[in-house]
Amino acid sequence: MKHLDKLRLYLLMLCFHTGSSKTCRIKERKTEIIADCTRIGLHDIPKYLPLNISELDLSYNNISFLGSNAFERFGFLTVLKIDYNNLENIETESFNGLSKLRWLSMKKSKFDISSRDVKRVFKPLIDLNHLDIRYNMDKFVIKSTVKYPFFGDMSNLTTLYMDLAENPVFNSSGLELLLNLRTVRFEKCYLKQMLNETLINLPRNIIAIYFHRCYSFISFVEPNFLRPLPVLKELNMFEVHIRFEDALKLLFPFTGKEMTSISFMKVVGYSAKPVFITLLGECEIVGYEENSLLAFKYPQCLEYVVFSGNRFSLAIENHEMELIVIAMKATNLKFFDLSYNAINFNDVTYCNIEALQNDSYRNEIYSNGCEVKSKIAKTYKSSYSNLRYSKMTEELNITVSMPANLTFFRLSHYMTSYAQYGLNVFVKNSATLRYLDLSYWKVSYFPDIYSVTPFNIKYLDLTGVSSMLFIHKSSVPIFQNIETAIMKDTMIDETIRKNGNVFKLFPTVEKFDISNNNVLYLDDDSFSFNTRLKNLNMANNLLSAIPKAVMSLAHLNKLDIRYNRIQTISQTLRTWLDAKSESKKIHLLIKGIGLIVSFFGLTIIIGVIFNFRWKITYWVYRNFRKAVENRLERKFRYDIYLAYADDRIQWVREVFLPRIECFWNMTVCLEDRDFSIGSSQADAIANAVAGSKHAIFIISDIYNDKAWGQYEIERVEYEKCSNYLQKIVVIVKNANVSSILHKFDNILQHLIIIDWTNDETGWDKLRMALFTESF
Repeated sequence: MKHLDKLRLYLLMLCFHTGSSKTCRIKERKTEIIADCTRIGLHDIPKYLPLNISELDLSYNNISFLGSNAFERFGFLTVLKIDYNNLENIETESFNGLSKLRWLSMKKSKFDISSRDVKRVFKPLIDLNHLDIRYNMDKFVIKSTVKYPFFGDMSNLTTLYMDLAENPVFNSSGLELLLNLRTVRFEKCYLKQMLNETLINLPRNIIAIYFHRCYSFISFVEPNFLRPLPVLKELNMFEVHIRFEDALKLLFPFTGKEMTSISFMKVVGYSAKPVFITLLGECEIVGYEENSLLAFKYPQCLEYVVFSGNRFSLAIENHEMELIVIAMKATNLKFFDLSYNAINFNDVTYCNIEALQNDSYRNEIYSNGCEVKSKIAKTYKSSYSNLRYSKMTEELNITVSMPANLTFFRLSHYMTSYAQYGLNVFVKNSATLRYLDLSYWKVSYFPDIYSVTPFNIKYLDLTGVSSMLFIHKSSVPIFQNIETAIMKDTMIDETIRKNGNVFKLFPTVEKFDISNNNVLYLDDDSFSFNTRLKNLNMANNLLSAIPKAVMSLAHLNKLDIRYNRIQTISQTLRTWLDAKSESKKIHLLIKGIGLIVSFFGLTIIIGVIFNFRWKITYWVYRNFRKAVENRLERKFRYDIYLAYADDRIQWVREVFLPRIECFWNMTVCLEDRDFSIGSSQADAIANAVAGSKHAIFIISDIYNDKAWGQYEIERVEYEKCSNYLQKIVVIVKNANVSSILHKFDNILQHLIIIDWTNDETGWDKLRMALFTESF
């Protein structure tokens, strides 16, 4: 009994932890166990974590104290991240027991690296390879002289990221003992002088050194500042406030030697004349030539600028700054096109400039776009093919002053460096912008764009830009006054499966194109925010029925549902379409769907066959299946495995089963009727699914709460992958399919979803699903 009581207590504690909203997420990756404890408001190290975890992430919490032996029980830990916390106190023996740790990151955790307790805090980390303690110096409270902690115990350290104080003291830090150290990155730099003895205590084996964001002006530079690093191959300086001639002076110790990369980006300082070089790499100087377009003396004369089809990238910093400068000066600029960059495209399309110049074409352009095919295909060569593109690694605020008269901005098919964190763009002079094309803009994070005056954009093209970028946004300022929105190939199906609704971001849209998105189903309230919608294009999706959501669109006059999987139309929608047709308020496009077959009957014989089509189909189906099964020696005990929740028992027994078993002569397996008493529930479900030809799920609001529901889905997935289960039908009856659809992600392409709004169309769809191969 004692063991039983302990087991109950353990299970109770486990349920308490797993049921909490502030619980670490445990994942397995091959043979490793990972604990993700980010953003859950932790104040100390969790006690309930498995002892054999290999990676622990405690970032973005409120941990303020690391006591002695805080991680001692995690002896198998190889990766530890404690970024973005408030570590006011760290005891010297905090990392005891972490002898296997390879990676430690503590950036932006607000601890004092010069404190007495931190001095020997890294002593137990004898196998550490990577140490990141950046962004822990506050420029408002930092001391001018900082003694760095002792690093000498970490003999296997290869990369070290940290800040650089105004007067750094390394003579007692043991850096000279790190014979395996290869890369040092000073992320925040407060140096005011670069003296010959500043880096004298660094190990001689360093091959790459980075100086980033030295905002204090470095007024004095000695030529032997880098001489303590004789094998240095890579020097990178970014946003360093230094005279350019002084930056070049740093290269003096390497005269006659080979280096792989020398990068001076955004190196600014006082100079007698402006310097246009922003990157020195492998003996190539990259910049704009004199008298080029961007050095044009009279930019106010420009009205239309097209850079399409080149190898022009904003990721190279001087390009970005030059464009910002010319944008401020080009007060009469109306059209700017930077599409099809920064790689070569075979098929470049251009806007019709003549149409843009003619005001009579404006309404058509704002509705249908401005692109026309180029008559001459050109191939461009680039001198920038070897450049490295920088990644944005932290939240950044950018203010962009647009030309006062800019109306058209096109950035289609643009390849950029991927923004991984927040980017806030504040736009000035946006009142005249009406046309914005961002189609196939390759970004992993869509920036937040704001303006002092409300945006009044009429046409927006987001084709090829994932709608998952907006799934958690309640509103997007640049979308607020859009009249035409093009969202083809934007993964809308994935946002629907994850309970997202991107349609609400376009409250004023009148023409909406969501074609080519593999949409299976739309909730009834999907377009509740789009009260002005007139033209809706849902072509080339996977809809099995016209969504009832369109019935809420009072102003809809054109609906395109071509090339879907629609086989029939419910009585409710037929009535609505008839009313619209009589008032001549709708234009319905239905080409390429199975529905059109039912409108034509060529002869009386075909009509008779049509009337008995199900009996003929079923007879052929049964005999064909028998022959195939005998040949494959595969015997099925049941025709259908039926899964449902308790709130559908009455409907199943009184309506569904009599039709299936008595009229269609199919055998059905029910959990509460056909499972043997006393047998394991898991085995019974597995055997029943394995012995069934088809599986049917009847979805209701409480199916998610069914105890064995997830297991039923997993067994169906297994049998489908084994090529034995033939069809999987999901019947949605008075329920929201979005709440469960994500559970079928692995077999989503094999699902047949039936919206059972009434029995007439419901039975027709089910017959076609079971007896028609092409459904």
